Amino acid sequence: MALQDLLDLSTSRKKIGISEERINAVMPVIRKYTAFWREYPDLFVDFLVRGTRTE
Repeated sequence: MALQDLLDLSTSRKKIGISEERINAVMPVIRKYTAFWREYPDLFVDFLVRGTRTE
């Protein structure tokens, strides 16, 4: 079996990992979230707690 045949068996082409370019692309959003959480730390705690609950 050729290498290309083995690669074609994979249905997922999702990128995994972090590169500097990918981080720089979302940096404006990261800055907005950071500013929001600094302004409302109580909402940040609620956000974290909500993620751990099983309802």
